[in-house]
Formats: sequence, C-alpha cells, structure tokens
Amino acid sequence: MSSLEFSASGCAWSSEGSGGFRDAFAGRSLRVEQSHENAACEAAAAGLPMLLHAIPFGAASFGAASFGASDAVWAGWPAGRTWLPERVLVRTPKGAAYLVTQTAESHGASVTPLVGPNRTERARDLGRAAFTARLEAARAAIREGVFRKVVVARSETVRSAMPFDPLLQLAALKARAPYSVAFAWLLGPERAWLGATPEVLARSTAGRLQTSAIAGTALASLDPAGERLLADPKSREEHGLVVDAMRAALEPHVHALEVEGQPRVLRSERLVHLETSMGGMLRGSAEFLTACESLHPTPALGGSPQAPALAWLARHEGLHRGYYGAPIGWSAPNGDGVLAVGIRSVLLAAGEAVLFAGAGIVLDSDPEAEWLETAQKLELGRTTLRTSSEKTIESFLGAAVDAPKIGATP
Repeated sequence: MSSLEFSASGCAWSSEGSGGFRDAFAGRSLRVEQSHENAACEAAAAGLPMLLHAIPFGAASFGAASFGASDAVWAGWPAGRTWLPERVLVRTPKGAAYLVTQTAESHGASVTPLVGPNRTERARDLGRAAFTARLEAARAAIREGVFRKVVVARSETVRSAMPFDPLLQLAALKARAPYSVAFAWLLGPERAWLGATPEVLARSTAGRLQTSAIAGTALASLDPAGERLLADPKSREEHGLVVDAMRAALEPHVHALEVEGQPRVLRSERLVHLETSMGGMLRGSAEFLTACESLHPTPALGGSPQAPALAWLARHEGLHRGYYGAPIGWSAPNGDGVLAVGIRSVLLAAGEAVLFAGAGIVLDSDPEAEWLETAQKLELGRTTLRTSSEKTIESFLGAAVDAPKIGATP
C-alpha cells in the first residue's frame, strides 16, 4: 500500500451551501481506536482526515441554481457540503489503521440530511455537431477579446438494465489508475458521484502547500513521450495561462512560492498532459483552505481571465456541472489536507451513469480535435462502469441512506 485510504460514514455535524470551503463549529470531541499497535495513536490523529469538503464547480456561476432544477442530473444533491463524519476508518501508507469516532457540540448548528428525489432526470447530451459549434462560439469570443481561454464541458449518458455498483466501479478505478486520487460519495442506496482524478487542487503537509498546473492534453498512443505536446504552441499557451493564474492566486498565501521553470510530461492512463509543479510554506496553519478557495476554479477547469470565462460558460455551456471539476477532499486539525479536482468522474443513479469531460479552448484550438479529446476521456470512464443486482447495491449502505461516505487515495 503506497497511499492514504479512508472511508467515512455518519454525520456528527454538517454545513451546506455553495459559498466556500471553510465552515466552523463550536466544539468537537474525538476518540481514536487503533487496530495496529502504535503508541503515538493520539498524536497521529491530528493529521488524519476529520473534516470533509465538497464544493460545486464555480459556485457563483453554476452553484445553487444547478442543484434541484427540474431538468438537472444533479437534482437532490446539496449545493456544497462540509461535514464532520461520525466514523472514519483510516489506513496509512505505513500500514497502520485507525478508527476515528467524532462528535460535535453545535451550539445551534444543525445537521441537514441529504434526502432528494430517488432518481435524477435524463442528461441532455450534446452531439458532435452541437458541441463543435459551441467550441467555435468560444473561439469567436476569444477573438473578440472577451477572455483568452475557456474550458467547455459536455456529458454523455450510459444506461443499463441493471443498476450500476459504485463500490465495484471504485475498485476498478483504483486498479486502472493507482496513482490517481480515487473518491466516492454515496447519496443513498442508488446514487453516487465517484471518480479517479489525476489532478490535485492542493495538498498541505506539515505546513507546506504543494500543487501543480495541469493543462494541455494529447493521446499517449500518438505521442507516448509527450514530445510533440511539449513543442506544441497551442498547448504551451494553454498551459502557461494556468501557471500564471495559479501563481497569482497562491502568492498571497505562501512564503517564497517556488514554481518550476518548464513544464514536464504527466502520463495519465491513455493521455499525456503538461504539468508544472509549485509550492511553498503556508503563511499560517489555517491558510490551506483559504489558498484553495483562491485557486478554484483554475483556468484548467474554468478559463482565463476567470470572471468573464465563467460568465460566458454560465450563458452558453448549457450543462449542469454540479460537482464535476469540484474540489473534494479532507482537512485535519493540524492543518494537513488534500483537495482533489473532481474530473474523470461519473454521476450514478441506479441504471443511469452520466459521464463528464471538458476541453480547454484557446484561439488556435481545433474544435474537431477537442471533440476527439473529450470522446477519449469519456471512453475511459465507460470502461470502468460496473453493474450489480438490486440486492447488492442496497446492501452496502443498509439503513443509513442519508449518510454521506467518501473515500480518497491522495
């Protein structure tokens, strides 16, 4: 085992809304039980996942109105959530295992159960002609100087006579992409959002923040070493916009921010990307979530400049992104934490799976090539879909249908 894994259930405290990453509660009591001998059990608990976060993409433009809309695939999901689970089972990279049980003194704060419609409505998928026309419209806006880059997303719906099984799919995702962050949020016995993302918005360890700008994509079968991607002016421009925006967002929160001088190639399953790492010591122990709030959404998910790009997407994209591209992860009492970017993800509702993929558009983008890139990303998602019997899919949650659960492998 080479990474942290955890699963959480129950809800000691929660706060819902689309406004941000940080919520406070008045008090918390904590008990940690260890299943492996470890004299430093209580000390280790300070760095274990305690508070979980899920924030919808672009809250200002895509937030609460996207949830509960009659034609939205995300109907019934909360518009963002931070919660303190009652139970967290944690397995560390060194093999130690802890069962964390938590309670909170809310002083008036209430736990809002996650109860929504039994099924989501049908996704409105775009065909090839409609999507490439939308990309041409984005390029026209770039020519007019509205923004320099925008990321346009689309969805694809897959249906099955048998219900999809999120736990089997999560296992398939972890096996296929062992170095990604795998996550699953189960909302009742038939609904889940899960994925395995190659992109971490940011992580904090012992006061040091680390992140990467990831933008620019090519098929590994055509460019296995990424040499053409590195030499491609369009991809370098797209990537540079992300690096510049992330540097500007992080500098107020990090001492002496270090940014790699040149991008390198990141291999992710059948794709290759450009990646530039950056990091530094946070200015304070509480700065991690503040820094993440400044980063999200990066131009790799929204656009640059951010405000006009998000405004254009709100008017023209025509997609309820919900938690697609959203930060999901955890933070600990000592300031450690990980927030991943919820791409390479799928929304499940019984026998329906909605896959999402996006393409970064700059002036020199080729709409047909971008369509093929999104098709490749969607195809990767389809290969991990797994089905099971109704009995199996109901049994893994039991009676706690409103108890959120999340597993992450940072």
